[in-house]
Amino acid sequence: MSKVKPNKISRKPTNSINSKKCRYLPSEIYLCVLGNGSKSSPRSLYLFTDHSRYLFNCGEGTQRLAQEYKMKLSKLEHVFITHKSWENCGGLLGLSLTIQDAGLSKIILHGPTEMNSLYRHSETFVYLKNLEIVSNEDHGHFCDDNIEVQKIPISVETSKESVSEHSSDSVKSSSSNESFYAGHKSKKLRTSTFDWTIAYACKFKNKQGQLLMEKCVEFGVPVGPLLGNLKDGKDVVLPSGKVILSKDVVSPEEVCPFFLVVECPSEKFLEPFVSESQFQDYQADATDPSKIASLVVHFTPSEILKSPLYQKWMQRFPSTTCHLILNEDCSTVNSCAVHRIQHQLNLLHPQMFSLLHEKEEVKKDISGMIPNTIQACTLERYNLRPFNGIDKNSALKLQPDEFIEEAMKAEGFEILLRELKYKIEEKEKTFKNGNLYPEIIFLGTGSSIPSKLRNVSAILVKTSEKEYILMDCGEGTYGQILRLFGDKNEDLLLHLSVIFISHMHADHHLGLITILKERKRIFNKLERNYEKIRLIGPMNLKQWLKHYSMNFENVKPLYKFVECSSLEHDELFNLHFENTFQCCPDLLISTVPVNHCQDAHGIIVSSKSSKWKLVYSGDTEPCNRLVIAGKDCSLLIHEATMEDDLANEAAVKRHCTTSQAIEIGKQMNAQYTLLTHFSQRYAKVPVFTENFHSLVGFAFDNMKVHPNELHILPLLIPALNCLFAEDVEDLHSRMQKRLQKSKLMESMLAES
Repeated sequence: MSKVKPNKISRKPTNSINSKKCRYLPSEIYLCVLGNGSKSSPRSLYLFTDHSRYLFNCGEGTQRLAQEYKMKLSKLEHVFITHKSWENCGGLLGLSLTIQDAGLSKIILHGPTEMNSLYRHSETFVYLKNLEIVSNEDHGHFCDDNIEVQKIPISVETSKESVSEHSSDSVKSSSSNESFYAGHKSKKLRTSTFDWTIAYACKFKNKQGQLLMEKCVEFGVPVGPLLGNLKDGKDVVLPSGKVILSKDVVSPEEVCPFFLVVECPSEKFLEPFVSESQFQDYQADATDPSKIASLVVHFTPSEILKSPLYQKWMQRFPSTTCHLILNEDCSTVNSCAVHRIQHQLNLLHPQMFSLLHEKEEVKKDISGMIPNTIQACTLERYNLRPFNGIDKNSALKLQPDEFIEEAMKAEGFEILLRELKYKIEEKEKTFKNGNLYPEIIFLGTGSSIPSKLRNVSAILVKTSEKEYILMDCGEGTYGQILRLFGDKNEDLLLHLSVIFISHMHADHHLGLITILKERKRIFNKLERNYEKIRLIGPMNLKQWLKHYSMNFENVKPLYKFVECSSLEHDELFNLHFENTFQCCPDLLISTVPVNHCQDAHGIIVSSKSSKWKLVYSGDTEPCNRLVIAGKDCSLLIHEATMEDDLANEAAVKRHCTTSQAIEIGKQMNAQYTLLTHFSQRYAKVPVFTENFHSLVGFAFDNMKVHPNELHILPLLIPALNCLFAEDVEDLHSRMQKRLQKSKLMESMLAES
């Protein structure tokens, strides 16, 4: 096995960190709410200037929103983290992969000292060969050519439990029961350590006034060096002896106000946070009035924000200070594209493509009597230069009527829609009494990186009225669940019994920590004893979660780990050992090694009572082991990353084309095949081939389908081709260009 090349992670003091040199100060500066911290939105605040970009916190889903709203991540230089929680840094790893692909060579990370370990322990699945992570652990002052940042660190002492022997949290399945590796009895030691939150007091350098040439002419200043002196603020004497004051011919200096970015993450921080003396420099009683904060951005959670002590701290700022709140009480609407396509697909089948549970309303009265307090909306801006404060018109607004009107205007769509509904009604006479389970709910159907229309891999399977399993869990999976299920998400997570992670590529598991934490929160809220979830995955996943628990938040008590290899289907004898779990006694679960990367597996789930059999491929090139193990399945869910004329690229990346995936279903004698995990070049629809037939369908994000509805999916294709005609035409045009280029190359080689 080849050794993983370590990521480039370095620690440098502030004075050794150099940003790009700027010849002049930026003329446009604003803060943009990229993610407002609601339950389905990341915590992320984007600071834009003409020259460079800065990011404050980077929750799950940050890169997806940045792509949708065309934030230029290639210009990002600095990331500031307020506290080492997954809510603040869960999007960092995915973001780093994206900006590396965009050509960025270095990013500077500011925050708690443990932040660099996030990269160090993710080296097995996050490969940053061209991106250097510079960890700035100086908790004092930082400045570059544009901005000055005073870091205000606040710490609390905590106790940390360490284990001297290897712990035994693995589960090994045997027939009809579960047995734990006994091992040694671990000796646990408690040591004192510190947890940190860091506030950032920020100010851009004041912009020098402009030389007023009309005034210079009026005062008789000749062309030459005297003009430069006046612009630099120096008074000059003309040859006539007349004194010209700089202030008379130069516009006033453009002052950029201070702003604070703060988080009091929990109650244990509350007392030291409000008592921190450095905040006084920016509050109403500041000795230097020019330092009083114009804006305070609060990442503080709702229960702390509402506490009397925190409210009293907010009151120390003058009434002119704007308080911008980014937390779970904010509006959950953060993506226009997701709602647009869901409203349009809903026209085809309202049950399969149900409208999303997001509203633009926000909870009121979160700030008590504090004036000038605003709950942040996605895309909302605070303009620092030119200074005009909050811009409410920039906030995201949904317009569902326009989405529907856009669809109905597509040429021929209305006719095809009527035909589709007629065909569905006819088919339902045959299929309406079919099975309801397993219900398949696609939360992420894209590959590699999330896009505005397809999130990365996650498939929820409802196996009975009160039982769910999750197959893969890419970044942003919890947000997808919230959008699709609304208030019912809590009941879903309570009854989520198994999570399967097919392999260690980042797009398949970076949403896991949020799911585990939210599930625990719901049990606590209901005051119920926590039930550990069964987590099936590769060994490296166990190691990653162990390191995260040691350095950030302890999530180890939230799951029982099962190695994929311990559940493998016996290929030699074509047997499935009866791998059952107490949490889902009706299900038999087996895994199959597939051809993708180290320790990659597919999964087979079947029901003892209902006699259905579900196969999920994970990521793989055509794999005979999967065909054998999945023989005669009820449903095959198979990756189909590439179109057929990209077969060579698919082979290099060990993925399948659409035709290869359909052929696997045919060889498996699958009753039905559903395709997913599309390259993000297929934003709306994949390229259809002649192999598409009545037993093949393809998935969209936020699609829910029962077995008795699978027959509908092929019927949708004519309407989909019409609805997304421009995208289909563009895909075929690209395909033709590739074919022409390939033929030209073949011709040139033949002639040579």
